[in-house]
Amino acid sequence: MSGLRRFLLLFDFALLILWIAFAIAVYDRLPDTIPTHFGPSGVADAYSARSISSWFALPAIGVCATLLVLGLAQRSLARPSMYNVPGKAELLALPPTLQEPFIEQLAMFMTLLGTSVLMLFIAIHYDAWRVAMGAQRGLSMVSWTAIGLNLGGVLIALPLWMVHFRRRVLSAHAGARMGNNRAS
Repeated sequence: MSGLRRFLLLFDFALLILWIAFAIAVYDRLPDTIPTHFGPSGVADAYSARSISSWFALPAIGVCATLLVLGLAQRSLARPSMYNVPGKAELLALPPTLQEPFIEQLAMFMTLLGTSVLMLFIAIHYDAWRVAMGAQRGLSMVSWTAIGLNLGGVLIALPLWMVHFRRRVLSAHAGARMGNNRAS
């Protein structure tokens, strides 16, 4: 595991703990009605009575989503065949030593995805608290930025990265084939 991925995992777990601690700490000070949905304009457009389920639903979903993505990232190290990426057949045909940097790169991608999703959930939950307390009417620039980064990452960065990833895998595969031909 790379040092950066280890750092991100520790960072994610620290954020998860701090988020849950925050949600617990502010719960008793919430008003009787809290926002539970933000519309396309970012303004809170649905409210519910304060309850454990209405306040902790978003953290529960966020924690589950984050742990699922981080767990899949870790699991992928042992089972690279679970990834559906361009050049998958060529990747799996590489010797394990040549597969390793690609598998670590895929695990890093999944870890970054988990971190990104976690930060989005935290930002929206924090904004829900601020709206409930009357400090703002809707989503903050932090939440909009997190939404934009997640969408931009999926719609722009991911396809570009996949093309680059495939080219590198095909190049490694061709290099490995040439090496095998020379050895014969």
